Amino acid sequence: MNALYFEPPLSEIGSPCDFDSELTSKIHGYAVEQDGLIYIPLIASLDEGKGNVGRFLDSLSPRCVIPNVTSGRLRGMLIRRGWTPYHDGQCEIFRRTDP
Repeated sequence: MNALYFEPPLSEIGSPCDFDSELTSKIHGYAVEQDGLIYIPLIASLDEGKGNVGRFLDSLSPRCVIPNVTSGRLRGMLIRRGWTPYHDGQCEIFRRTDP
């Protein structure tokens, strides 16, 4: 694993969904590991408009995927940062294309 990449702390599958987990000091959300990938279906900045989400996305490990993106703003951020949408058979996920 490249030391430059970050993997957020994981929520426990099967436990009540804690959608306010601290992923970094400035980002809250939810992250679970499944089949060797880290799914991050919820990302929220504690201080919107400061670039925290962009920096978070830039730091993520290639094992991290962002599923079911419904925000046009987030979709644009992912595409500009080299993430590509794929279908994993169940949903659309964004994966880093430049690991």
